[in-house]
Amino acid sequence: MSSEAIVTGVMSALPEIVAHTEGGKAPEWIQIVPAGTFKGVDGRGPYHLHNASQVIASSLPNGGRPLPLDYNHATVMAAKSGGEAPAAGWIVELQSREDGIWGRVEWTPAGEKAVEGREYRFLSPAFATDAKGNVTRIVNTSLTNLPNIRELASLHTAGAQDETETLLAGIREDMAAIRLMTVRPAASDQATQDSEQEALRKTIRAQLGLS
Repeated sequence: MSSEAIVTGVMSALPEIVAHTEGGKAPEWIQIVPAGTFKGVDGRGPYHLHNASQVIASSLPNGGRPLPLDYNHATVMAAKSGGEAPAAGWIVELQSREDGIWGRVEWTPAGEKAVEGREYRFLSPAFATDAKGNVTRIVNTSLTNLPNIRELASLHTAGAQDETETLLAGIREDMAAIRLMTVRPAASDQATQDSEQEALRKTIRAQLGLS
C-alpha cells in the first residue's frame, strides 16, 4: 500500500503569472514548485524539494504524456465528482533551476486568454509527497486567484525575467563601452568622442524605454 499523499491548493509564493513580456502574452515558462522547504499560507507543510531531477523524472518521464494545467484544481476535483476539467494548457517540459522546478507550457486559446486578460494571476501546484513531506512528483498545476504558497513566482513576473536579463546585459555592454572611452589617449579627436558619447546616451535611453 502506497504512503504517497497528494497535496493540492498549497501555492508557493509564485510571482504573478504573466504580463510584461512580449506585449503581455502568457509566459512560456512558469515556476511550479519552489526549491528547499516551504509551507502553505493555510499552515500545511512543511514540504521539501530536495531532489528536483528525480521529481522531474517521476513527473514527466521521457515519452510520457504532458501534465495538465487546469483551473482551480478541476482535474483532481473532477476525479472525485465526475465533473469536467478543461485544460488551460499543457506542461510539456520540466526544468530544474536554482529557485525550484519550472515548466514549459503550451497554452490552449482559452487559457492564454484568461492569463493575458488577468482573469487568473497565480498558480497552484498539485504534488505528491512521502510521509516526511518530501515532494516525490508533480501531478498537475492550476490557475488560481487564491495562492497558498508564497515562494512561487507569479504569472506576470515569470515571463518578465528573461526580458530583464536582456536589458541588464545591454546595460553592462554599454558600461563597458563607457569605460573604454574614458581611457582614450588625450590626443583622441574631441569631436569624435562627443559624437560617440551622444550615440551611447541614446542607446541607453532606448534600452530603458526613455527614448
